Amino acid sequence: GEDSAQAAELPAAHLEWCASRYRSYRPDDNSYRSYSGEQRRCISPYLDAGGADEGYVKVRDSSVEAASIYGSTYQGWPDEEAWGEGASGGVSADHVDYCFSRYRSYRPEDNSYQPYDGGPRRQCE
Repeated sequence: GEDSAQAAELPAAHLEWCASRYRSYRPDDNSYRSYSGEQRRCISPYLDAGGADEGYVKVRDSSVEAASIYGSTYQGWPDEEAWGEGASGGVSADHVDYCFSRYRSYRPEDNSYQPYDGGPRRQCE
């Protein structure tokens, strides 16, 4: 039906990323259930900015640009605890989770964030 057509438009890397982080992830509508019981849409580093809000656009799995957009459109870390293995930009999924929880400007592809007081980007330790 139409649900499977929507899932087919999502990049495979996005589907794998969401499925590896949320036990309740449903690829047919790109959602998961948070610990608080809320149904939420999965937004991964593999979705581009247009796809995050206005339908989905395919991106190459190797697209670094897609990963950088995640940091700028990120609205808050989901309630559901991440699980599974995986890496983004050569750092562990746990490290990426930690840095996103601390720094809204975090970019996984170069493991950096923009300090609140300005200046050059810094590495997330």
